[in-house]
Amino acid sequence: MRTSVIGRTSAFLLLALSVPSSVAFAQGGNTAREQLEPAWLQASRLLDGALNPKQQSELNTLAYSTAVANLCEGFALHRERFKKGYDYLKHEDSARMKPEETAYFERHLLFNYGVAVGLFLAEGAADRAGFCKVAATHRSEAAYHYWQ
Repeated sequence: MRTSVIGRTSAFLLLALSVPSSVAFAQGGNTAREQLEPAWLQASRLLDGALNPKQQSELNTLAYSTAVANLCEGFALHRERFKKGYDYLKHEDSARMKPEETAYFERHLLFNYGVAVGLFLAEGAADRAGFCKVAATHRSEAAYHYWQ
């Protein structure tokens, strides 16, 4: 499954760009998001078309939820919902894949999930109060998170 670089980048960055970052760094006034944008673009390239755009968005939602649960007081992952969300990321051709292809895909997926969590953690650490305040606004919208 291949998509264009622009399509992959757009889908991968959709959630990342929808979570506002309010802190401006002293160096030139760039926000954490602006400073991390090259890393987000590289992260989207790492996916290399492994997920469709909807799955890429789901991967970001899972990663965002994990980062918030680790940085913000009063947030915890809803393990069962999280598992179902992660299961949604199965390869579209998984029924026809060889065991070694499945194993590669699963490792690739876990790696990309970790990269996205790391980027959200970096954004959140740059402005923890602002990051957690935004997360609190998403609490009532289940589509934006996997918290209890």
